[in-house]
This record gives sequence, C-alpha cells and structure tokens, in this order.
Amino acid sequence: MIFRNGQKKADLCMALGTSLCGMNADQLVTKTAHRAMSAWDKRIKKSAQKSLGSVIVSLQQTQYDNICTLRIYAKLDVVMALLAKEMGLTIDTHMYEPNVPKELIVRPDVFIVPYDENGNLSKNTKTHWNLMKGAKIKVTDGPGTGYEGIVSGKNEDGHYICTLPNQREGSISQGKVLSKYMLGSWWVESAINGNAPKLPVVNINEIKT
Repeated sequence: MIFRNGQKKADLCMALGTSLCGMNADQLVTKTAHRAMSAWDKRIKKSAQKSLGSVIVSLQQTQYDNICTLRIYAKLDVVMALLAKEMGLTIDTHMYEPNVPKELIVRPDVFIVPYDENGNLSKNTKTHWNLMKGAKIKVTDGPGTGYEGIVSGKNEDGHYICTLPNQREGSISQGKVLSKYMLGSWWVESAINGNAPKLPVVNINEIKT
C-alpha cells in the first residue's frame, strides 16, 4: 500500500546508490520523474505541476539518467555530507544500535516480534525472529518471494548480511546464483514495535510464542 501510494503521489524521489536495473521499486523513480516531465507540458492539470521529479545519486550510469531532474555522479558519503552542511545539520557519528527491551531478546540476535509465520503483522501471534549467523530464512515479498537462504553474519556497522539466490528481476542470474544482501539493523527495532506491515524475511521453522 505504501509503495503504491508512493508511485502515485510522490513529489520527489531520491535514488541513492542503486543501479536501477529493473526491480519493481524502480517505478517509484520512473513515475515520479514522468510526473515532473509532464508538468512541463502546459496542457496538463495544475495539480501535477507540484512534482519535483527524481534525483539519482550513484557512481555508475543508470537507464533512467535521462528522465531525472538532477543527476549526481559521486559517492553517497560525500553527497550526504555536503547536503548536511548546506542544511546546517549535525550528524551523529556513533554507530546505530536498535533500542530493544530486554524482555524481547530471547538471546543475541533472536527477538520476539508481533508477526506470524508468513511475516505478516499480527495482533494475536508472536514469533521468534532469528537473525543469528546460520539461521535459515525465506524472502516474503518482491521478485525473490519464496527464495531461501541463510543469515551469514553482520558487517562492521552491525547490519545483517543475508545470502540468498539473486533477486534481480529479469536477470539471467535470478534465482540461480547466490548473492549477498544487507538487512539493516534498524529492522529489529521496527519489527519489535510492529511498524511494518510485513517482515522482509522470515525464518524457516520459526518458534511461535
């Protein structure tokens, strides 16, 4: 629902560090860009003239560079630092750690979350979300729905690394070659609070509580 609303109503979309190679999420970029392009046509409705379009920031070219409002070829750290300076923001350089109540921690990297076995938010069911190294997981949505893999560990910033079949839609490697995907540690805090309608991955043979 949030994704569909974004496609239809977003005034500005920023694509940061993505190759935009054909994932369904690319539509956020393209549809927002096209609304802005249509706004330049005097024949369209005034309401469409509010769209600012899409901004793409990455080192490599993408197939949508020609329709974006602003294209920046640079590293994200450099661009975001300059943007923060321009906006007068002070950046907290401490590594983020999820704020999780002790009673919701079963053991390190295993959390009690209000989601069912399919990863859907639930008022009646709670499960153990196991993100320990070696835990078996399954993708719940997108072009990789149903793909199975494992949690390979964490990176130096505390984010989880998942090894799964390639999920790039339309790629000859889709579902055939194993790839590494990052699951941001912020997902833990979001999950225990039930902030998302669905978990991105669920465990295979998880424990209900």
